[in-house]
Amino acid sequence: MLMFDYDRDIMQPPEEREELDPSQYIYVGCGQYRYVGDEV
Repeated sequence: MLMFDYDRDIMQPPEEREELDPSQYIYVGCGQYRYVGDEV
């Protein structure tokens, strides 16, 4: 069971930006996400 992670929840990709697919983000740790859509 995952505990509440403030950084993780706050740093999620903005859903309102439709041009960026949330599935194209990877969690790199330390509450940071990295957009990989340009690399794939």
